Amino acid sequence: MILAPLDWVIVVTYLVSLVAMGIIASRRVKDTKNYFLGKRHFGKLIMIAQTFGVGTHAEMPVSLSGAVYSFGMSAIWYQWKNLFATPFYWIMAPIFRRVRRTTTAEMIEDRYGAGMSGLYTLFAFAFFIIGMASMLKGAAKVLHQMLGANIGTNTLVLVLAVIFVFYSVVGGLLASAWSNFLQGFLLIFLSFMLLPLGWGAVGGLAGMKQTLPLHNFSLATPKEVGPWFIVMLTINGIVGIMAQPHG
Repeated sequence: MILAPLDWVIVVTYLVSLVAMGIIASRRVKDTKNYFLGKRHFGKLIMIAQTFGVGTHAEMPVSLSGAVYSFGMSAIWYQWKNLFATPFYWIMAPIFRRVRRTTTAEMIEDRYGAGMSGLYTLFAFAFFIIGMASMLKGAAKVLHQMLGANIGTNTLVLVLAVIFVFYSVVGGLLASAWSNFLQGFLLIFLSFMLLPLGWGAVGGLAGMKQTLPLHNFSLATPKEVGPWFIVMLTINGIVGIMAQPHG
């Protein structure tokens, strides 16, 4: 799969847009309240997009594709667990906005003291290191294939890291919110665009059934993804809404 000229135009436009967001946002940042909280001037649309962007990540389709490839359709529960956790996610979003704290670590300190907050901060660093590394590596592997394997995966990781570090460090939360708005829209729009293309590539459900074994189409498998596993994924997702540091 090689990128056509129009594909290059779209990809470059997207990357330039992210950098431009950081530069424009940096000109609006005048103090720390603006940098870390956008002066709390985000409207409802930006807040919805920001919350959606925080809850979805670039590694999700990559990791899900790998799980489905290994276990079959039942691996969809790695993401379908969010069907049950989502209501709690949106209920908690306005509460988080009103607690007047910048990070989850501050909420931990309010409730459990400075020692537990320090321990949570160490967990947050480890969480972000592993999370961002997974996102960058997954995205870079996809781009590596799309670019015809002409650019190394590690090189792509560095390029992607420079771009997102630039706009987030320069523009603060305002740039992050703008980028989440753009990426949230693209995530939804491109997902629906991808469905007919994917169906056509595999010959529809009939083509998939001719190619794959029947057990791949089961939504529950005794060994990998059974009812108990799905319940625990859901509970883990609900707890994660409160516990994960990027909230």
